[in-house]
Amino acid sequence: MKKHLKKIAIGLISLAVLGYGGICAYFGLGQRKMIYFPWGCGQTSDYPAKVPTDLGIDYEEVWLRENESDRIHAWWVPNDLKQQKPSKVIIYFHGNGGNLSEYVYVTERLHKAGFSVLIINYRGYGCSGGDFPQEANIYEDAQTALNYLIEKKQIPPTDILAYGYSLGGAVAIDLAAKNPDLGGLVVEGGFTSMLDMASFNAPSWIPINLLLTERFDSIAKIPNLDMPVLFFHGTEDEIIPTYMSEKLYEVAPEPKALVLVPNADHGNTAELAGSKYAQEIWELVERSQVIDMSVKQNP
Repeated sequence: MKKHLKKIAIGLISLAVLGYGGICAYFGLGQRKMIYFPWGCGQTSDYPAKVPTDLGIDYEEVWLRENESDRIHAWWVPNDLKQQKPSKVIIYFHGNGGNLSEYVYVTERLHKAGFSVLIINYRGYGCSGGDFPQEANIYEDAQTALNYLIEKKQIPPTDILAYGYSLGGAVAIDLAAKNPDLGGLVVEGGFTSMLDMASFNAPSWIPINLLLTERFDSIAKIPNLDMPVLFFHGTEDEIIPTYMSEKLYEVAPEPKALVLVPNADHGNTAELAGSKYAQEIWELVERSQVIDMSVKQNP
């Protein structure tokens, strides 16, 4: 009887160990499928407008990199096509799902606010080349997009704001950390790190810190920034908790601002912010210009 019970106990323990190992292996190997949800080239949102011209806005289709296998699809939306060098430009990094068509109204909102916009599909998203997305490639794509603005469009870095929404916030933060001469950084609905996000959503018994390779460790990069920073977050965000933007704000150097939008969730923060949305971004620009003038006066 005792031997029989012992065998049962050993069997149950073995099953538990195998099950635990299987779950950990699934998380470790399949984590990118849990983080990125790209749409293909033919997929579009359910919104009536699919491209900026549907909203009466002129734009250019841009292809960054010549190699089709790793090229980046982007929209260049100048505030005025007649202007050779637009005054202020936002380079926009979208979230973990969809493709450019999902963000056409974001483009319209920023355009109406008076900015020129470059918005890209990371590799693996939309009509961009490449395989399934991964962190390192996304960072490279962001830098390629910035280089395009500086080298091809002849736009000074100080006239460029990096803007990231959700996962794109981590992309914008990384780009800003590597390019301190940018004019400023805007993060909407951002998170502190992918580890914190995974810990927020996953069972505590999974050793996430050991398995996670897509780190997006924004909280470690923010303190080293050397530019004005603006954070937006909805108070009712159930996908990325508001306290994560509050933590990012706490460790960010001055000048900085945090705008918590009442009743806004993860997807409608800018919309519910109303006129304050554009106002806050332009105030960021003004803070950047003050810093730039100070540098010029005290070289």
